[in-house]
Amino acid sequence: MIVNPWQDCNKNFDIKLEELSRFLKCDISVQQILPLVKSINSIDCKIDEYDMTILQTLGDVDTDQAFCKLISIQKWQNNMNKLEELLKKSIKVRVSNIPNSCSRCLYNNSGCIHARIGVLYSGGVDCSILAALLDRCTDRESPIDLINVAFDKSSDYNVPDRITGLEGLNELRLVCPDREWNFLSINVPQEELNSKRSASIADLIYPLTSILDDSLGCALWFAARGKQDDVTSSCRVLLVGMGADELFGGYTRHRAAFARGSWSGLNNVLNEDWQNLSHRNLGRDDRVVSDHGRQLRTPYLDEEVVNFVRGLKPWEKTFPSKTVPQGFGEKLLLRCLAYKLGLKKVARFKKRALQFGSRIANKNEKAHEMSKRLVTKI
Repeated sequence: MIVNPWQDCNKNFDIKLEELSRFLKCDISVQQILPLVKSINSIDCKIDEYDMTILQTLGDVDTDQAFCKLISIQKWQNNMNKLEELLKKSIKVRVSNIPNSCSRCLYNNSGCIHARIGVLYSGGVDCSILAALLDRCTDRESPIDLINVAFDKSSDYNVPDRITGLEGLNELRLVCPDREWNFLSINVPQEELNSKRSASIADLIYPLTSILDDSLGCALWFAARGKQDDVTSSCRVLLVGMGADELFGGYTRHRAAFARGSWSGLNNVLNEDWQNLSHRNLGRDDRVVSDHGRQLRTPYLDEEVVNFVRGLKPWEKTFPSKTVPQGFGEKLLLRCLAYKLGLKKVARFKKRALQFGSRIANKNEKAHEMSKRLVTKI
């Protein structure tokens, strides 16, 4: 097999080729035939004095004042409006062709009154924006399922994502009062987690075998199943916020990269995370969701959204600095959009990964190491 790269390759390129070669059981050679497309990584990361002054003053006021200040600046207004426009278009494309009935009502001629669309919902800024914009893209008579998953050995399931999910639900009801929001509390006991992982989830996650893949794959599988006691979600399509952290700089490592290497260092890590996204996440997540007969939809990964956001300078979308509070500077452009949409409390929630917010992950385990729970099955 011959591979012709069309863009600059990051440092993990050779590792990925080796993995692909092992998986396909064939030799792969690289030939540079096509002219390389200019990489986003080559963006000039020298911030001008005006933009730097704006960001530096954000730490001097409370977050409400800081949001209002940014929203009043023309350049930030333009970027927010463009992002909102592109996300709405992306969502419309992904929900416009859904059949008019859910799976329960295929042979019901009297009309379907059940939810046909669901959102993987933790109450965080990524999924709350999707839910708020989805409300504007679909008819108001159709309910929307907000699916919130929790794992807890103590059995009360009052995990961080459940708390923020309910708080986010309250704001959505204020912002979108005419919509029927179905909040599904998916509670997964340890025994069922172990049983389902062994029976099928490990096979769906394969060939990935890390502890992180174990946690995320299992969490998404149970969320996509959508079973709350005797009630199961009727949605055909599940919207998820995948890609938002990679695009807008939402991870802890982005804050560390900025502290080490300023804007250039941050941009390098953002570019690397983007190049790794499909390799690490997309196949796994599509398999575990499809196992329940639902279709995974990722509005943040729309080509127009991606091109717009990746074309911005790092400081035009994030400010992961120690001079501003966590839960404000990261994914700053996205948080400003949430604030503009009326999700003012959600806009200030700290980033919490699904595996930690749902409490499926053990913080004493290292995410990159091989999961014995998956390998034992394989």
